[in-house]
Formats: sequence, structure tokens, C-alpha cells
Amino acid sequence: MFTWDQLLNPERLGSDPTKNDDVAFDSDYKRIVTSPSFRRLQDKTQVFPLERHDFVHTRLTHSIEVAMLARELASKIIINPYTQKIPIHYKEKICRVLESASLLHDIGNPPFGHFGEDVIRSWFKTNLKSFLQDKLPEQIDIDAFIENYQSDFMQFDGNAQALRIITKLHYFSGEPGMHLTAPTINTIIKYTRSSAMPDAKITKKIIDKKIGYFKADEQTFRKVTSITGVSNARHPLTFILEAADDIAYLTADIEDALKKELFSFDFFADKMAAYCHEHTGLKENRFLADVLETQLSKEIKNQEELVNQCFFDIRQKLIAAASYTFNANYDAIMKGEYNADLFKASYAEKLHAFLGSFALQHIFSNKHILKLEISGHTILTFLLNTFIAAVLPYADLNQIHNKLDKKLVALISESHKQIYTLFAKDQPPEYQLYLRLLMVTDFISGMTDSYAHDLYLTLSGYNI
Repeated sequence: MFTWDQLLNPERLGSDPTKNDDVAFDSDYKRIVTSPSFRRLQDKTQVFPLERHDFVHTRLTHSIEVAMLARELASKIIINPYTQKIPIHYKEKICRVLESASLLHDIGNPPFGHFGEDVIRSWFKTNLKSFLQDKLPEQIDIDAFIENYQSDFMQFDGNAQALRIITKLHYFSGEPGMHLTAPTINTIIKYTRSSAMPDAKITKKIIDKKIGYFKADEQTFRKVTSITGVSNARHPLTFILEAADDIAYLTADIEDALKKELFSFDFFADKMAAYCHEHTGLKENRFLADVLETQLSKEIKNQEELVNQCFFDIRQKLIAAASYTFNANYDAIMKGEYNADLFKASYAEKLHAFLGSFALQHIFSNKHILKLEISGHTILTFLLNTFIAAVLPYADLNQIHNKLDKKLVALISESHKQIYTLFAKDQPPEYQLYLRLLMVTDFISGMTDSYAHDLYLTLSGYNI
């Protein structure tokens, strides 16, 4: 069974040896909020790409809300006198780790949200081999390269990219990485497999749903999880972070859609009532029924107040359910054996399910969003075509003979090129090629929505 002393071991990654319990996790928080990667979240979409209105959520405002919810949820888990399992003297450390991890959890998302991940995966599945055949020097075995490395890119994921950003791509005191503590890093690692391992369709484990790290970062993953002692299991705090993330986006996405008038509150309430009726009598339906009874039956003339009260009540019920589930399954979580989210089999399971299905049917299928996602596909495909073609032939980025390729490589972030040069040194050509492709995905996935859009317009000649 895991121990909290090891789970909260404040050892840092990097040359900074600081291990002062009193300031270690506070220092993590300061390093994150002052980092460029965190600031860029203000121009990365939550649901509505390239949104110009201030009232909708960005990845930045979403991450701040997740931090608030994670602290509240952790506090309820720890201080509940009836179900309390975690010793209370760990409370402040746990809350600080969760706040920091919450600010980081979306830091690896590419432009245009999760759709951007799909575009990157699809590009490498469809185009990589033909680009390699057209651009590569003859000494590299293309079929062997595809077999060994393509899977990382075909399963590209923002969670794995986040690990790269905070441990390699951000520079702290002139060295790669933010030099954060192992517990903060480990808490954002929702998935613990590589692209070469079987996924959840085979293993039936939530930790295998997506990849947790790229091949280039496996050593980092192993070091972090050895410090905290969780090995290939989830860190217990990851369950709390995941629940807080769910609560934040399930409510905020619908609130944003209401403000953009994609549908009315009455329409939302009617759909909620119909869904609740379908599951009458199930204990998992209890909190959904409570919301209908206590909120939607109120005589409130002010529509905004009604919406605010309804979603406040929803958040509180989801927090209560997740808190209970964590403590009810505490032993399994602390053994690395729990295999569900914190809403499974709880009074809020149907409330959680309804919010997700409603958003999928009535927000993500909206024509306005679909048009913007198609635009995002065009933008990211162009950028991948352009920059991958430019870097493929050159193991040494200082020996680029084609003038256009040289100009394009000059646009790539200097820090990304430094990381490539550092880790490619004395490596075989196949691994150097893999790192160059990572350099491009690092560069493109780190762009904000607006920067990707503007760079596309400039390089394509549409806007000079």
C-alpha cells in the first residue's frame, strides 16, 4: 500500500536539490504561474475556438477553476469526520500539490483543443510514410522507423505532451524543465502506458485509455513514479484532479453555450427532466433528481440567477459524490487497484453522465463549432506539412542547405531546437529523426489558437 510520506516526497526533478517540505510545493506553484506555457493557456480554446468574447472559458480560466475545485474536493475528503481516511496533517500539502497540478493539467493541449489532438494523430497516420519516402536520406530504414516510432505520433495526447513541457521544454535556470517536485508532476499523469503497450480496449484499465508519455520521456516517467512509489499505478491525487476537471468542464461548457445562446435554459431543463425520468428508481440517479426538485422548481424570475444557482448546486453534488467515493474506495486507491472515476456507482453517476451526453449532443455538434474545427484542421494540416517537410532531411540543424527550409526552421522556437540538439547528440539517425518530429509537434502543439491561425495566414500568403 502507498504511504503519504512517499506520495508527497518533495524531491525535485533536475539539478535543483531543494527538498524543504515547508516551501517545496509553494515553489512549484510560483514556477508554474510565472511560466510562458501557463500564460499561453489564455489563448487556447476550451470549447469555442478563436472566441473573441470575454465571457467564455479559456484553458487558463478553466485551469484556475479546476484548482479551486480540486482544493475544495480534497478538503472535503480529508476533514469529513464520518469517512475521513487521510491524516489531517497532510491536508495543506495535498491541497497545494493539487492546485499546482490543476494549473498544469491542460498545458500540453494543442491549438483547437482535443480536436487538435485528432488532427495531429490523423496526419501522422496518413502522411508520415509518404513524407519520409520523399524527403529522407537513403541510410534510414523507413519501414523500421515506422514500426518503432510512428505509434507515438498516431497516439499523440496532450497529457503526454504536458509531461514533456514541464520536464524538458521549459527552461529553468538555464536547464531543461521546470524542476518541479515529483508529486506535482505525478498528479498530472492520468495514464501510465507507452504507445507500444496495449490500450484499455484490451486491458480494461482506465490507466491505459491513452498514452501517458512518449518514448523519449520514458526515463522521466520512471524516475517520477519511483520517487512517489506508485510505479505503473495512478497517484491517488490524480483521481481527485480528474474529478475536479470533470466538474469544471461539464458545468462550464454548458454555461458558456447558454451565454452564446446555443439553446435556452428551458431546453436544458427539459432534457434533464427527460433523462432523469428514464432512470427513475436508480440510486445513481438520486442527485440528478435532487437538482430537478430543489433548483428547477424554484420561482426565480431572474434567468441568470436561476442558471447560477442550478450549476452551483450541480457542482456541490458532484463534489459530495466524488468525496464519498474516494473515501469509500480508499484502500483500493492506496493499493493502486481502483479502476474507475470518482463518480462511478455514486448518487451522482447519472448526473455526471447526463451533463456529458448533453454537451456532446447539443454543444459539440453545433454548426458554428464544427466550422471552426474544420478551419482548425486546415490550419494544423498546413503547419504540419510545412514544418515536417522542412526538418526531415537535416540531422544537424546548422547544416541546412535549402534556403526555404532554413527560413522555416528559423521560425521554430530556439528552446525547442536546443532541446533537440541536446538529446540528439551521439544518437543513431533513426532516433534523431524521431526527435526532429517531436520538435515539430512540440512547436505546433505549443502554439495558441491565434498564433497558429496568424502563422497559417502569413505562411500561406493569404495575409502578408
